[in-house]
Amino acid sequence: MTTRLIQSTVRDKRLAAEMSHWCRLLANSGAGGCVGGHQRLMCCRSIIGRQHQQQQHRHSLCRQLSTTAKSSPASASDTTANPSQPMITDEVFEERRYSGETRFSMPKALDIKPIQSLGLRSTIEKIIKYESFIERSFLGEFDKDFLSFPILLKTRQEFIEMTDQYEMVRQTFAKMRKDDQTLETLAFKSLYELSVSEMMFVFEAIGASNQQRLSSFGTVSAEDRRRLNPINDINRLLSTTPENQLTVESLNEKKTFIEEVVPLIIHNALTYYAVYTSSNVSLRDEILETKPKIGFAFCEPNDHLGSLPYIHWESQAKLSNSADSWLISGSKGRILKDNYDYYMVFCRSDEFPEESDIKRINQYGIVTLLVPKDQVIIENDGTDSYGFEYQRIRFNDLLLSREKHELIKSEEKATLALNVKACGQLASSAIILGILKQLLRNTYNFVVNERVGLSECDIIQKILSESTQKIYAIESMLYLTAAMFDSFETGSDMTLESIAVKTKATEFGYDVIKNLRSIYGSRYPVSSTAHDLINVFDSFLDCSINNRMYLALRGVRMHGQWNHDHIRRMRLSPLYPVYMLKSYLKSVRARRDNISLDLDLVGYCHPNLRSAAEWLEYCVKKLDFVTQQVLIKHGKNIINKQQELDRLATMAIDIYMVTATTSRASHAMCTGLRNSDIDKEVAINLSMESFLNTTKLVDELFNSGDTNSDHRHPMVHNRNVKYDGYFAMPTIDRIV
Repeated sequence: MTTRLIQSTVRDKRLAAEMSHWCRLLANSGAGGCVGGHQRLMCCRSIIGRQHQQQQHRHSLCRQLSTTAKSSPASASDTTANPSQPMITDEVFEERRYSGETRFSMPKALDIKPIQSLGLRSTIEKIIKYESFIERSFLGEFDKDFLSFPILLKTRQEFIEMTDQYEMVRQTFAKMRKDDQTLETLAFKSLYELSVSEMMFVFEAIGASNQQRLSSFGTVSAEDRRRLNPINDINRLLSTTPENQLTVESLNEKKTFIEEVVPLIIHNALTYYAVYTSSNVSLRDEILETKPKIGFAFCEPNDHLGSLPYIHWESQAKLSNSADSWLISGSKGRILKDNYDYYMVFCRSDEFPEESDIKRINQYGIVTLLVPKDQVIIENDGTDSYGFEYQRIRFNDLLLSREKHELIKSEEKATLALNVKACGQLASSAIILGILKQLLRNTYNFVVNERVGLSECDIIQKILSESTQKIYAIESMLYLTAAMFDSFETGSDMTLESIAVKTKATEFGYDVIKNLRSIYGSRYPVSSTAHDLINVFDSFLDCSINNRMYLALRGVRMHGQWNHDHIRRMRLSPLYPVYMLKSYLKSVRARRDNISLDLDLVGYCHPNLRSAAEWLEYCVKKLDFVTQQVLIKHGKNIINKQQELDRLATMAIDIYMVTATTSRASHAMCTGLRNSDIDKEVAINLSMESFLNTTKLVDELFNSGDTNSDHRHPMVHNRNVKYDGYFAMPTIDRIV
């Protein structure tokens, strides 16, 4: 009780100092009747009200403690003597909201508890979806089920439990020890047992914990000031870290954070996620019982921007004559260096033992095998710019039995194996989302507490609004895709959707950091902390450029397969003049933007989102039309037209983004969630920007000589190569 009273006294002194500060500002302003003076007066009144409320809470707490002490005098000693009680790490305020108001009760202990599951895996109803949503969008088709945003939580209590767990991770992960025993005790090594949505929620909290610790913008949020102990933690932070300045220790902590988080992603979202969902029951049970350390061996040694498509891999697997073993040869690189017990090796295969009676030509899949470390040759694979060391493994004619080593069976489209990588990409996106959300909180606390005038500036409002909308888009795409992992039957393809999420997360992450930096100016001198974190997770599991090319080629390939006869006839139009003329007349309306909206997406959204649904349908129709025209123009040579592929990828990713945001906003408005009116405005704005961007990209594709610079870029590049990197003569040497 004495400690609580001391803390309350310290808070009262701080509030009194804050009140006197605002009173001096009010007195010096000399304009009590102006807008600024009125705002300062309201601030003083709110501070006085908060002080009075704190005193009432303190008196109430004293009465409660007195009553409790009389009724149970041994409670304090019992708590101290009982080692099973959770350790108190920080003093936090429990926040409760009633009809729009925010009230704070007195501090309670924030204990560190193991991560717990809500049991969503067993309660979620499974549905069958085998085709990729993004691949179907290249065909002009739209799965309207995606306009119904998934509802995974059934009760308010489940939401509160997940939120409390999120706050626990956000506040304590950066402070706790990261040794294997601690992570195992707190269940951070068992996140794969959760549903994918719950796992992503935990990884988002881990990302937020980094920025909450570093305070990269030199601010501590008002909520965090309430949560931290005012005697110890705040003084410690202010004494060791100068205000609004990043230290060298913070930059080193960035690397430490990556070294802590990336192995967690590999363990939970990649290796053990594959083990936990494996159909090889005996191998799965053995691994889950012993829990060895497993390395993730996916990339080929010659991969640069990202992993090659698996059909080009040199690592191959062949079935033995008895079809009960695999003979593998090849090598894998870019494996994070560690003392692993097994390596999860992905190999290309053109044999499918479950469907051996079907003959396939030029069809490949992926078989995933667990290989003991003593059966491979381990070599060093260099060090990257951040100082992280990597391994390379080689194996030649290695015979492995299917029963003891096959984790994921070989299948035609390698859906299950690629979904493992997709889950890791989602986890990377969740980390980025947590970083950006915490940065936005820090920025608003900086603006509100230290730069009040900026909040009334239109350009600052625009910057903050755009950053918020991009974070909203990432969050909507992330949890829609995570729900696909939880809700779809095994065999569903979520690869392209995960690529779209990771691509938007990294690209929007760069934009958000750039925008928020502009608000601080010289008060944010070191920009690399958050920026480099995004860069690391961008390069992890393939960078955005590689992902964009892969996504576009998958969509173009799907369109070419379904419309092969039409595209072949149009490319041979001199041989089919009548067919060519009929097809051209049919496409006139699409060329003139006179597209018939017959998918009826409006009927699956809230009426107030009609414009967003119409723009979304326009983008889907345009993507189908543009893909067909590009294939007619280039044929198989489309693989060498990366600029056009990049435009197609942008259109497809925007379609998925608008689908996720429109679905989420429609759900919020139909169920009456708080701030659903802002959800609607954000969804409409994002769909409008995607619509305008689509029209711009289509214009660039069809009017290449007038509205784009595709033909100029090679000219500038080639001249730079010829003249040692920069073609232009210095202006001082020019002869006038």
